[in-house]
Amino acid sequence: MIVRALFVLVGISSAFLLGRAGVDGNSVAQPAGTVEGRDGTAGGMIAFTSDRDGNHEIYVMRDDGGGQRRLTHHDAADFWPTWSPNGKQIAFVSDRDGNYEIYLMDADGSNLRRFTDHPAVDNEPAWSPDGTQIAFTSYRDGNYDIYLKRIDGSGTTRLTDSAAEEGRPSWSPDGSQLVFHARTRRGSSTIAICTMNVDSSGRRELSVSEDGDSDPAWSPDGNLIAFNALRGDGSINIDIFVMNADGSGRRRITEYEDHDEYPTWSPDGAKIAFESDLDGNEEIFTIDVDGTNLRRLTQNSADDTQPSYCPVFTL
Repeated sequence: MIVRALFVLVGISSAFLLGRAGVDGNSVAQPAGTVEGRDGTAGGMIAFTSDRDGNHEIYVMRDDGGGQRRLTHHDAADFWPTWSPNGKQIAFVSDRDGNYEIYLMDADGSNLRRFTDHPAVDNEPAWSPDGTQIAFTSYRDGNYDIYLKRIDGSGTTRLTDSAAEEGRPSWSPDGSQLVFHARTRRGSSTIAICTMNVDSSGRRELSVSEDGDSDPAWSPDGNLIAFNALRGDGSINIDIFVMNADGSGRRRITEYEDHDEYPTWSPDGAKIAFESDLDGNEEIFTIDVDGTNLRRLTQNSADDTQPSYCPVFTL
């Protein structure tokens, strides 16, 4: 599959996709009812990637699984959606112009425009909390590094420049730092989750592990970082973990015989959405941050992947 092939190219968490484990879907609660937000009337929205129509496209749904609809319609692969902080736009990756670039569109799929324009792979966009910049991963200098570009299209800045391979940037809520994953050296199986200031200073390793700690996501209150990793018991299961923003207090959220990946936080920090092959193919689930109340949001024979929670609740 073309999207998975690009994950291997970026080469961090996908390197640990060593197998699948099917579980009876009846063990998972089905979507039901209305998911309420802070004021009791608004609910969460999730963008995601699906190949249910024969091609990888961007979809959105409510975080109760309802209202699923397709936003992109193109023969190319569209994937890695991420919301703007006000919920009015979505950035994503596509090879519709012959190369993997980052594109922007309004949240209803209209007003699509190209954001990056480079012969190298540009991938994994992450919108700054103030909406003025996008951090992303690129191979444009011969190594996977993290870059920053202003929304007006100007001022592309390389933030990492080392022999390691960095990727999957996620912003701190105050916009002052990025968390990301990095190989400690090229070709190594040891992965570190790191933070740095947005001017690339103050780099610090929060976790260093051969369990593939990767795909970090900062919580809305800034206190926690979610990520996925191998279980550490010799199995090939990948689980969702959280730790404090200083790297302490690591704890596992999911404990299933499967691969759980790409965590993303609800706007109030109460839930984490993620993709899982718990039922034999990739679907989107949510779970409370204490590890309870697992709910499957999608259910079809295609792969539904790469969830991204809208940072604001919507009516």
